[in-house]
Amino acid sequence: MNRKERRKAARKAAAAQIRSSPALQDLLRTAVSHHQSGRLAQAEVIYGDIVQLQPDHADALHLMGVLAVQLGRYDASVSYISRAIACNARIPDYHYNLGLAFAGQGKPIDAARHFRIAIELKPDYAEAHNNLGNSLKEQGKLEEAIRHYHRALDLCPDYAAAHNNLGTILQDGGRTDEAVGHYRKAIEMAPGDAETHYNLGNALRHLGRYVEAVEEYKKTVNLSPGFVDAYVNLGSAFKGLGQLDAAIENYKKALKLESGSADIYNNLGSAHQAWGKLTEAIAAYRQALALKPDYAEAHNNLGNALKEQGKLTEAIAAYRQALALKPAPAHAHN
Repeated sequence: MNRKERRKAARKAAAAQIRSSPALQDLLRTAVSHHQSGRLAQAEVIYGDIVQLQPDHADALHLMGVLAVQLGRYDASVSYISRAIACNARIPDYHYNLGLAFAGQGKPIDAARHFRIAIELKPDYAEAHNNLGNSLKEQGKLEEAIRHYHRALDLCPDYAAAHNNLGTILQDGGRTDEAVGHYRKAIEMAPGDAETHYNLGNALRHLGRYVEAVEEYKKTVNLSPGFVDAYVNLGSAFKGLGQLDAAIENYKKALKLESGSADIYNNLGSAHQAWGKLTEAIAAYRQALALKPDYAEAHNNLGNALKEQGKLTEAIAAYRQALALKPAPAHAHN
């Protein structure tokens, strides 16, 4: 046997040794340790090594899929976890994480199917009930979604995400007071979640409770300074309070983050107009229309500002443009 053949034989022997269950489990534990510590690249390499040595290693395939979901590589995740399920279809976590991968692909029907299987295998799986609720909501099956959010909370009363999700669907259905209660419970469990503070602010603003809404939006932007919609809605809450200078300030903060938004310029124009600053209002409306020429509401608002300035011919032209784009609004006809 020459040197090359000896090296090849040694590699084969080493591979055979590492394929033994204890050696593979040691490798898997090392990969999981990297994974849990956020060292995803290292974990991915080792998971790949395990699958290369043993292509039907269900746990490694599943964890490669989980890692792929974390990285937003949903197609790869579906492939890996489907292979894991082909090896062992009785593990609820496999179906749950495949559901997450399908959800990431924008396939709520496929996601719901696997969340249901996870629940069949493990009826007290609160996370699966919560995410099944999300998939059902995307399909417009709102009452069924609500039932699964409630079931998740029956199983895990301090489940912040389920409280937030239930609050959102209740608010969408006009049950805003109930939504407020669930948002507050979610915040008790996870006070650092900007999205829940934002959702609570929206619900309070909808109820006309502007002072409370302002506080929630402020908490949102403190937690997430780049949250554009929170600045916009904070501006709207200040406008509801009649604090137009604060409203304008927050619309401008939003524009610093998203300068190409016609909606924010339209809101800014509305705040200037409410304060009697017609020149600034007209400039903001014109900027909104430069970004979105078919914006009927901005044409109508521009018409109102021009009318207040006494520029009736220009106002009529703006109203006509609004009506050409959206014939229905009675205020534009008026």
